[in-house]
Amino acid sequence: MTQISARPRVAPEDPSFFTGDLREAVRWLHAEEPVHLRDPRPAYPREFWVVSRMEDVRRVLRSPAEFTSTQGTLLAFRSADPEELPKDDSRFLTQHVMWMDPPDHSRHRKLISPHLAMKQVNSFEPWIRDIVRERLAAAGDGQVVDFVQLIAAAVPCYVMCELLGADRRHEQKFHEWTHAVFMGTEIGGESPVPAMVEMYDFFEERLEERRQSPGRDLLTTLVQAQLDGDSLTPAEELMWSWTLLSAGNHTTRDLIAGGMLALLENPAEFDRLRADHSLVRDAVEEMLRYVSVARYNMRTALTDVELHGQVIKAGDPVYAAYWAANRDESVFDDPYRFDVARPNAREHMAFGYGPHLCIGAQLARLETRIVFEELLDRFPRTELAGEPEKMDSVMVNCVSGLPVRLRA
Repeated sequence: MTQISARPRVAPEDPSFFTGDLREAVRWLHAEEPVHLRDPRPAYPREFWVVSRMEDVRRVLRSPAEFTSTQGTLLAFRSADPEELPKDDSRFLTQHVMWMDPPDHSRHRKLISPHLAMKQVNSFEPWIRDIVRERLAAAGDGQVVDFVQLIAAAVPCYVMCELLGADRRHEQKFHEWTHAVFMGTEIGGESPVPAMVEMYDFFEERLEERRQSPGRDLLTTLVQAQLDGDSLTPAEELMWSWTLLSAGNHTTRDLIAGGMLALLENPAEFDRLRADHSLVRDAVEEMLRYVSVARYNMRTALTDVELHGQVIKAGDPVYAAYWAANRDESVFDDPYRFDVARPNAREHMAFGYGPHLCIGAQLARLETRIVFEELLDRFPRTELAGEPEKMDSVMVNCVSGLPVRLRA
């Protein structure tokens, strides 16, 4: 392990921290303080532990008996502030599945997981491929487009419309609501409550429609679901509805956009894909590792835990740093290099770990693979046509604008 003499800045609660080169910070954390105490700051007035090595991040995430999700899994979530919530609106009172531990979390998860398991998701490939081809056909050879708008944002949104049984004409609203929810996870971000009220109103109507006229979509699954012999409450149905929309929409967009940028910034790797399309599956795993869309997850210690000589006391917040685990030199050779054929890329921490492993992981993989297979078939010489735009965020690595020139 490389020894680092100077102590670099480690400030994962500050979006500006992620705009610079993180190599020195990651190497210092791994070598000197793999369990690092971050002092209180105005942006986050509590001290918290930063856990950065892959093996330790996995331990935190797989051990709900030691590290609970019930005290919150984010540095901030504005809708948790009761002063901002509409009075007498019970839709905001149900506990989110992200903030549950087993067995409650397990009971909820099993309602949806069969519908997003690998075998089921693989059956979606023909119609998802049709969506991608439709989007690519909307642009011509030599045309300059925003890859985010044309592909990265549109494809996951259309996929979620199909799975939820929603009309694509609501696409713009879905993007607005999803953005508002994710901005609500930012320290000092705007409140997502107004957007969530709109979203709840929308899904209440759609869920009632499914009660009257069931379909073959996830909203029908929710209204027909049984949890320990009882139907979901209306608030639980809404919680799952907006969670599926926002999670399936935003993070896959960021993966596709970030993966495209990685290829454009590493032309030799792009050339490897052009020469051998069979590498796309491996490339998707490397995109997941390299981009690290979700930057972290939080847990709270339930008991005193000693880790690398540090005592994490019961009640202490613990920050599991995905961005650092995905650059762990003890796991990945030359981890700062983008390698579309990396043999162990699948060991990444892109989807989390343990009970809360991302329920949509297989769907995100499939969508991303199809996007790049179709892009390589239709516009294999696509090139950067301007400066990429990134969203300031402590939560996600988000490319918000990516001008490219499509070339066949």
